[in-house]
Parts: sequence; C-alpha cells; structure tokens
Amino acid sequence: MTYRFMAICILVLVLPALIVPWNIDPRKEHLLPYGYQNRKETTKVQNNKIKLLTISFLCMCLFTLLHTSITGISQHLSGIAVSIHLSVTIGSTFMSFTMIGNISTKLLIGFLSDLLSPIKAVIMMILINCLSLVLLFLGVIHQETLLLYIGSLMFGSIYSVGAVGIPMLTRYFFGNENYARTYSVIGFLTNVGNASSLTLIGYLYDFTQSYQIVFIIALCFHLINLILLVIICLRYNGVGDK
Repeated sequence: MTYRFMAICILVLVLPALIVPWNIDPRKEHLLPYGYQNRKETTKVQNNKIKLLTISFLCMCLFTLLHTSITGISQHLSGIAVSIHLSVTIGSTFMSFTMIGNISTKLLIGFLSDLLSPIKAVIMMILINCLSLVLLFLGVIHQETLLLYIGSLMFGSIYSVGAVGIPMLTRYFFGNENYARTYSVIGFLTNVGNASSLTLIGYLYDFTQSYQIVFIIALCFHLINLILLVIICLRYNGVGDK
C-alpha cells in the first residue's frame, strides 16, 4: 500500500511538468528575461571552447567518479545495522535520516554557494561527509546507536555534491559556453558511479565481512578528491587550463 501511495504522489508531482508546456528560453514564449538588453552588433568573435583532454577536465571526471562511488553506502545502512546485531527497523531509520540529510544539505549547498563560492560550498560538504564516515566507523566499532543516527543524518551530504555541487563546479570551471559539452561526459560518469557503487560496496563486504574497510576507502576517496579540487583550482587560477 505504501508503494502505491508513493507512486500516486510521484505521478501527481510530475503531471504539471508533463502537461504544462514550457521552454527554457523565455523568448520562445514571447517573454523577456530580467535585465534583458538588445545585443549590440559586434565584429569581435570569441572562441572559448575547450579541449576535453585537459588535466583540469580529467581531474574533474575522476573527482565525479570517485565521489559518486561512495553514494551506495546509504543503501547498505540496513545491512550495517544487522551486522552489529541491530534490528532491520533501526537500519531503515538510518536510511530515513540519510534522506533527511540529503534534502537539507542540497538546500544548504546552494545557499553556501551563493554566500561564499561553489568551491568552498563543495569542500564544506565533503568535510561534513568525512565527519559522518568517522561517526559511522566509530558507531559500528562500539555499536553505539546514537553515533550511527548522527552519522547517517550527516551522510546525506554525499548527495548534495553529486546532484548540486558537481554541476555547479562544471559551470564554474568550464563556463556556460562549454557546459553542455563537459557535463554530458561528467553526467554520464555520475550515473556510472551511482550505478556501480551499490554493487562494489556489496562485494567489499562479501570479501572482508566488514563495513569498516568501506568507510576507510570512502575517506581515502574524499582525500583524493580534495587534492583533485586543489589541482583544478591551481590550473584554473594560474595557467587558465579550463
């Protein structure tokens, strides 16, 4: 019954987008965007297109793949609960807390991006997620339910970077004119990481019979990603290799 109710809710929420016709370009609807001014004629032609095989772009691709490879941990929270002799109900509550963190941090990263910058907002979300992994690690070792609840809530920040942070960084580093070309590749890698994450984490647990190694690998991925962000920023601000 619950699944049917959720399916009906999804259908109701999606219907407006399906029924109401709309265009991304307001001029196609005979509307002008705020601050619109007629473009002046100019003979100067600029070509800001980038080559995809640059160090900055490859680092961004690796950043995306590593980050999204961690997202599957949330789907294993019920298994983590069972592995330390907690009930499946408590495990499902961990997942609910993660979804609350998911929604909250997606709103928060947008606010922080406007207040500070996309780079600082993403770094803050990564650091929050590192702290959540430490709490989950300690919670599993000491079988402390409170730490697992807090860690699960904070782990929802992983989705804020994948859904909001990565598109913002792509636009920030490579510009609006290159967004379609660059994000088509990065978006594909996002889906690859999300799809493979659940299976890879399951195999890791099958081979090691422990989730601690998963948390350690996730922390290593975050460390690598922070280094990759530094490399991209240095090239962006220095050489200008976008």
